[in-house]
Amino acid sequence: IKNQTGSIGVDCSLKIPNGTTVQMQNVQLTTRKLVIEAGESGETQSHLVLNKVRWSSSDGGLQITMQPNYSTLTIKDSQFDYPLSIGASIGVLDDDHQASIDVQTSQFTSKGKNSEGIQLVALGNANFSNNDFYLNSPEDIALILGQTCTLKNNSHANQRCHAL
Repeated sequence: IKNQTGSIGVDCSLKIPNGTTVQMQNVQLTTRKLVIEAGESGETQSHLVLNKVRWSSSDGGLQITMQPNYSTLTIKDSQFDYPLSIGASIGVLDDDHQASIDVQTSQFTSKGKNSEGIQLVALGNANFSNNDFYLNSPEDIALILGQTCTLKNNSHANQRCHAL
């Protein structure tokens, strides 16, 4: 999906079949709540690549869940503004920890009155470099979990990187 702009005034769900690669480049999307899901746990792999996307909501949250083993979420040069929460969960606990998240030069904002914050989990590698995390207060934490976890040159909110 390339060079698209859209607005959806209701909760939105996108299901990605196992073994599929979905690439979005230069996509601007406004929704209420956005949920992206990739399949069941298994040996296949799914890939979601977001490059120069700008997604937002006036009152909802963003959740990306990819369960197949070896799944990857790659985000580059993108912006996400969801007041309720921003979350990603890549892989499942019973796999061999090969799922990964790689995020570069992107911005995550979750500053709603009842924000649940930012939580990004990869049951494999979690790599974050040159990103901005905006939350309600300096005490709020952008929680990042991975089998291995690397934070480099990220700013604004406190980030906590924990190995699983």
